Order: sequence, then C-alpha cells, then structure tokens
Amino acid sequence: MGEKGSLRSKFAYGASDLASNLSFGAIGSFLMIYYTDVIKIPAAAVGMMFLITRIWDAVNDPMMGIVIDKTHTRWGKSRPYFLWMCLPLAIMMVLTYSVPAGFSDSGKLVYVYTTFILLTMVYTAINIPVTSILPRLTTDLQDRTVYGVFRSLGGLIGNVIVMSATVPLAAALGAGQPAKGYRLTMTVYAAIALLLFLFVFFNLKELSLDEGKKAKLKFAESVGAAKGNLPWLIILAAGLLLQMHLAMRSAALVYYCKYYLNNEGLVPFAGMLMLLMVFPMMLLPVISKKMGKRNTVILGGFISGSGFLIIWLGGTLIPVFFVGNILSIIGLAFALGLLFVLTADTVDYGEYKNGVRSEGFLSAAASFGQKMGVGLGGAAAAFVLSAGGYSGEAEVQMPSAIRAIQFNYVFLPWISFVLVIILMCFYKLDKIAPRMMAELEERRSKSWNPSF
Repeated sequence: MGEKGSLRSKFAYGASDLASNLSFGAIGSFLMIYYTDVIKIPAAAVGMMFLITRIWDAVNDPMMGIVIDKTHTRWGKSRPYFLWMCLPLAIMMVLTYSVPAGFSDSGKLVYVYTTFILLTMVYTAINIPVTSILPRLTTDLQDRTVYGVFRSLGGLIGNVIVMSATVPLAAALGAGQPAKGYRLTMTVYAAIALLLFLFVFFNLKELSLDEGKKAKLKFAESVGAAKGNLPWLIILAAGLLLQMHLAMRSAALVYYCKYYLNNEGLVPFAGMLMLLMVFPMMLLPVISKKMGKRNTVILGGFISGSGFLIIWLGGTLIPVFFVGNILSIIGLAFALGLLFVLTADTVDYGEYKNGVRSEGFLSAAASFGQKMGVGLGGAAAAFVLSAGGYSGEAEVQMPSAIRAIQFNYVFLPWISFVLVIILMCFYKLDKIAPRMMAELEERRSKSWNPSF
C-alpha cells in the first residue's frame, strides 16, 4: 500500500482536465468547421495545417518533458506550470478563434498557422504536467486509478460543455455573425480555464519520490527510462489511436448532423450524450480491480465498436443514431478513463526496469502520441472531406461528400478501436504491477524517505 491522496486533491486533479478540454475539445470539435465554413479556408489546406503543425509537436513535447525532469522548485516538478502557463493559454485560446476578416487568403493561412502553433506550444506546457504529476500524487495503485477517474470525469465535463454549449452560445453571442460568436465563446472558455488552473495549482501537492536524487536528469538518462519499456510503447500507440478516434468523431459530428442527418440541431444533444460516460467511469475502480486494466480497455473496445456498427446499419434513422452513440460512448469511457493511469504505471515500470524515474519525458512522449493522434485524425478527416468533394461554400453537398462525411464519423473511428484492441492484447504489466510497486518502495526506503 502506498500513500493516498485527499478527496480535495482528486477534485483538483479532475479540474485540471476540465480546464484542458475547454481548449482541447474546442480544437477537436469546432476548429475545423470554423476554418472551413466561417473563415472559408479550403478543407485540404486545413488538413495540411493540422498535419504540419504536429511536426513541431514531435520536438516540442519531448522538450517539455525534459524541462519537467530538470525542474526542482518548492512547489514540485510539474505543479508550477499550472500557475505559469494558465494566462498564456487563455490568451492563445482567444487569438486562435480571432482570424481577421480583412486578411487575404494567404494572410489568413499565415495567421492560423502562427496562432495554432503557439496555442499547441502553450497547451503542451500546461497539459503535460497534468499527466506527469499523477505518479507523484499517490503511490497506491488503486488510488491512482481513482485519480485517473476524477481526471477523466473532469475531461468529460469539459468536452460536454464544449460539445453542447458551443453552437448555441456562439449563435447567441454572435447575433448572426459566426466569427464574432466563436471569438466570444472562446473568451468565455478561456476565462473559465484560467480560473480552474489556478484552483488546481493551489490544491495539488506532489510527493517527493526522488529526495535522494536532486541532481537534474540528463537528456540521455530521461530517454533511458523508455529503454525496453514495452508497456509504455503500447500505451503510446493506444493513446495515439484513441485520440485519432476522438478527433475524427468530434470533427465529423457537426458535418454528420448537418449534411447526413439533415439536422444540425442534433449537435448539442449528441454532445450531451458524453455525460453518459460518468456512470462507467465511476465503476472503473471496481471493474478494473476485478478484470484488470488491460481487459477493461479491451471490453470497452468491443462495446464501442458495436455502437458504431449500429450507427452504420441505422443509416439516417435518428433514434438508431442515438442508440449507437450511447453504446460507443460507454465503451469509450472504459478506455479513456484508464489511459492516463496506464501511462503513470509505465513510468513506474521504467524506474523498475532501468533505475530511472522520468515522469516528464515518458509523459511528454505519451502526450505527443495523443496529440499526434488528434493531428492525424483531424488531417485524415479533412483530407477525406476534400477527396469527397466537400465545399464549405455549398449549401447542399455532393453524394461523394456525404459518403466522405459518413466514413469520417463511423468507419475511421471504428477502425481505430479495432487496432487498440489488438495492441492491448500484448500489454502484460497488470500481472507484475503489485510486485513491481513493492520492490520500488523497498528500493526507495533504503535510499531516502519518500515523504516531506
């Protein structure tokens, strides 16, 4: 048994992902349609932008991880970034959705590239600490799962707010001016995110698990934690696929309701269905303890995949659309609710196998994989739309564009979950985790006192 965290600390950890998803959810769900339908940038250009910006993330995320590994402050290693980066994040959230109407087409592209890259950099600096701090909030494996559930519930609330409130809020605040509506909506989200991150900073405390190793890790030492760490590689790939799933599903929802179901008013209701994830997530500590984390993720994959098949078979029948979505969301809850917990477990495995504790680098690389998933998912969705002949100028889309929209919303997310199931079949860390944690605690007790 390790040291457990307080209920207040768990609420604060949940608030960290609620704040993050007010930014992340808006990017995944509405940035593409803002660019294509409001700013009138061609879908292919948007897809290329999403893809190219992830190249910078390939450097940016691991760099941030190294920075965290080298950070030693009186507030801890990860916690200070919630204070330092909350205001820059709020500013970039607003600027990203403030493309000047008078700019030329090339000017608009320069603006969206610049603001989107800066937004992703600031988001990296505040969100990677959300993942890297988890192994330092508790060393109790079951308590860590509870922390993960609180984080997932916070992220879920953030996503539900974005999915259900953005369209009506933008319409109300914009008063017939979509660009103004999106800008003011993001201003509201940015203000809430800033306050939430301040709450997180003042209510989380880090355990000191390396009191006897105050020297800053070198780059090679941080990377060394990944050597032979197969569970980490599996979770890295699974996280990429799950975020691709979310990006494609979220980006395609507005298009699917507007053009395939011919009812854009369904978007807020479909977004609110995400609230159903609360119930399976609350059961995760019990289910994962009984079945194991790996098997719980696999179960979620089968449930979610069944939901997408039902959506496909139901065609334009709206009741069937909602039934399929309910199943897919329940299954998604099992996988997403454990993703960050599994990442924290692989940090411990890196220390167990290689003698190097590198929350920063391993969490950053995992975050990079997840953001690559968002980038690839968004790019894939945009390229499929472009290949199908979609045009943001057209009120009625061609049949090929409608098929592309259906492919984005149903088949690409289904394929991603099939691949996640296959990957998780090779994840074996659950079996050795109790023995691993016991040995790690014994090693630490011989070298230093793990509490302040």
